Amino acid sequence: MHSYWMLTILAKDKNTRDKVRLHLKNQNVDTRPTFYPVHKMPAFYSKKTFSVAESVSKKGMNLPSSPNLTKSDVKYICKLIAEVIK
Repeated sequence: MHSYWMLTILAKDKNTRDKVRLHLKNQNVDTRPTFYPVHKMPAFYSKKTFSVAESVSKKGMNLPSSPNLTKSDVKYICKLIAEVIK
């Protein structure tokens, strides 16, 4: 049995990502935003702009991952996402 650690998707913008996350939350499907850019953290702070990292941080979200997810679960999660982005 195998479970990929993180399944990440990118929305077209932060607003869409937040709508998808809220819709999934309302259906008891847990998600997480992608990681905050390292260059914005105090230990590694940089004034440089890393536009790709900043964009992914704003638009990305991690979907549920578990070896216990069934194909039916995956289809259900995909259906919920499609309801928001259609």
